[in-house]
Amino acid sequence: KLYLALQEPQRKMQKDGYYPVAYNPKVKMFINLFKEREMRAHLRKTGFRVLWVDRRNPDFATEFPFNKLFIAAEKIR
Repeated sequence: KLYLALQEPQRKMQKDGYYPVAYNPKVKMFINLFKEREMRAHLRKTGFRVLWVDRRNPDFATEFPFNKLFIAAEKIR
């Protein structure tokens, strides 16, 4: 089984890139953003079946400003 915890864009204009860390705005971290549809396609191509998907909004005080996307999958091939 596989569990993924990912950053998902909230708006179309949000892209992969360097974003300030919430607790230290002087520090930037590179963040890859993934959409659910994109991850489902990757998982299907590599022989996984999605078991469930969940998401939540970010805590802007402590997290990057993207949805939190959670996916559980299992290998079928």
